[in-house]
Amino acid sequence: MESWHMAELRIVTDSAASIPPQKAREWGVEVLPLRVHLGDEVYREGMDIQPQKFLEKLSATDTVPTVSPPPVEEFVAAYGRLSRTTEEILSIHVSRHICDVLPVARQASQEFLGRCRITVMDSMVFDLGQRLLVERAVRAARAGLEVQEVVRVVRGLIPRLYAIFFTENLNYLERGKRLGPAQAILGTMLGIKPILTLEDGDILPLEKVRTRERALEKLTEFVAEFSEVEEIAILQGGSPEDAQALREMLASILPGHEIPIATYGPSLAVHLGPRAMGVVVFEGE
Repeated sequence: MESWHMAELRIVTDSAASIPPQKAREWGVEVLPLRVHLGDEVYREGMDIQPQKFLEKLSATDTVPTVSPPPVEEFVAAYGRLSRTTEEILSIHVSRHICDVLPVARQASQEFLGRCRITVMDSMVFDLGQRLLVERAVRAARAGLEVQEVVRVVRGLIPRLYAIFFTENLNYLERGKRLGPAQAILGTMLGIKPILTLEDGDILPLEKVRTRERALEKLTEFVAEFSEVEEIAILQGGSPEDAQALREMLASILPGHEIPIATYGPSLAVHLGPRAMGVVVFEGE
């Protein structure tokens, strides 16, 4: 991509997008780290701990993890740096159901009224879906589109993003009030694995299966329903063999498609726990 010119729109996002540092530099994007809390430890996502290491810690403890936004001071500092080179900033953040970053970003933006126009938006997604929206926003900005047009482009892409997961640990769904306590206890006793889907920015139970094999089949059946798939990726939490098996199943219905496998980040692990697996689909037009 080309380098930035003085007045171009600049993009800010958060670590839930799982954008590698090199890619963030290439795109000219500021990435602010969410805070992930586990017991007495606080980790800056994407900086203090790698996804796989965090999943290992989750597997070894009964402690309830939580996630919180970056402090307002970090937003003010980031917006301040960018406001020296632009008059327009678009701040695209993880779905509020994963971490409610938006109020903090909006509070920070108030300090720049009259100096820099800052638009804060909810991506309604997370992880690779959020990354894709950020990348498309960068492309649109570098093509010279005004901020309102870039927001329109990004909002138009959100309905084409889908995600489906299954999880092994129902406690995380109970803590997030996505399952009732009785459902979680009974489901754990019966070895049930909920299938979860992205709906209005939240991860909600869709149906239940009893085995990982059936769960992988359900994920494959979900993808098979799309007539056009522009991009697809597998998100896994510590089960590389199952991820590889799923990739082979998906390759049979999407011949010639690149199907990357990535480990989901700590902010998503707070909601899914370890050993979950899912697919993010960007539907073709």
